[in-house]
Amino acid sequence: MFTVVRKQWKWKVSNPVSDIELPRVRNARVRYLDTDELSRLMRMLDDYEQRWMRPLIITALETGLRLNNLCELMWSEVNLENRLILISAEKMKNADSLGIPITDRVLEVLRDLQKVRCLTGHVFHDNGKKLYPVKVQRNFRQILEKAEIRNFHFHDLRHTYASYLRQSGVDLHTVSVLMGHRDLRMTKRYAHLNVDTLRAAVEKMCHNLVTLGGKEVAPSTLSA
Repeated sequence: MFTVVRKQWKWKVSNPVSDIELPRVRNARVRYLDTDELSRLMRMLDDYEQRWMRPLIITALETGLRLNNLCELMWSEVNLENRLILISAEKMKNADSLGIPITDRVLEVLRDLQKVRCLTGHVFHDNGKKLYPVKVQRNFRQILEKAEIRNFHFHDLRHTYASYLRQSGVDLHTVSVLMGHRDLRMTKRYAHLNVDTLRAAVEKMCHNLVTLGGKEVAPSTLSA
């Protein structure tokens, strides 16, 4: 209120609460689809009447792109020959350009979409009509309800992408690059999802301690 008064109304008043430190809000949500939920989702997509949803969801799952980037994705940003999606810095949330490799399934989806292009040049569309996030989210909620998937949002497909990368053994730096994170701290929310890598690192440390100490110790119980 005081900011509006000072900046918009040009009143010469001080803000008595400007020095109060606000509490930090922890909104780092990590919700991803387990294998059973993922199977149910794909089955629902196969039968869903809005056929444009299936290629969009598959691309979201296997690129980690945000919904807005998917709705605004142009064919000029897709290189099927080099299997790369390149989004300019102007379109990215952190003002850095992003290059995403195209998986086999996404390549198949894009080649199929290429057969009937939208006049506007958008990759994803509904019979030539541009897609908007509100429309996509409305249809996505219907699919989730039919698939009996609770507490899940479209943006969580991005978390699913990152989570599956980590569980496949991909290091945090690579995940950060693929996600387009400018700060590695954003990626660290997925660090705990690859416990095997952490366990292997600790066991390697134990082995080195034994070697340097010149004597044997009891086997590590970390793998128990």
